[in-house]
Amino acid sequence: MKIRVTKEKGWYRNKLGEVFEVVGRNKYNSGWTVKVWNTDACEWDNTTHFISDGNYEVVGADVQPKVHEIDGKQYVEVDRKAEVGDKIVSLVTLIDIHEGGIYEVTFIGEDGDPHFIDDVGHGWHMNGIEQYRVLEPVEPTKSIVDILANLSQKIVELEKRIVELESDPYEIIFTSAQVESIIRMTSGGAND
Repeated sequence: MKIRVTKEKGWYRNKLGEVFEVVGRNKYNSGWTVKVWNTDACEWDNTTHFISDGNYEVVGADVQPKVHEIDGKQYVEVDRKAEVGDKIVSLVTLIDIHEGGIYEVTFIGEDGDPHFIDDVGHGWHMNGIEQYRVLEPVEPTKSIVDILANLSQKIVELEKRIVELESDPYEIIFTSAQVESIIRMTSGGAND
């Protein structure tokens, strides 16, 4: 399992957004013991480090994305660079923005960072993708009940049509294109 730092605290205060591999659960505190890659030695650090609960998020394929409701619509957090018009959720608290705050991106700076209006009405921007997540709208899905009701209605309509056709077996059914073609073929030269 891997976890991503979401709050700067203790030894990981400069590690916001970094991902660590979990070694195990800490039995004395609420949190995870993690392995740390030593970039200078190009190997795993022999000491273990602890990240407290509430200061990380689990990452990986088995993790369900966080869902937010805004004005009655559902949005899911995704890990990608923001674009103009996107809604983003802040992972940090800085001056006039707060962790969990939702902001709409007004433009993208030359450095690729999203700019938006902060909590007090001023322009602000995030410094890198590790400070926010993009919120994408969740398309409502039809329930199984709705799908079955729709199929049932179509079956009833088809059954009615079958009964109509069976009641007059000599009824010939043509499309409008076929009727036009028949008229053209039969009237060819008759009115010349």
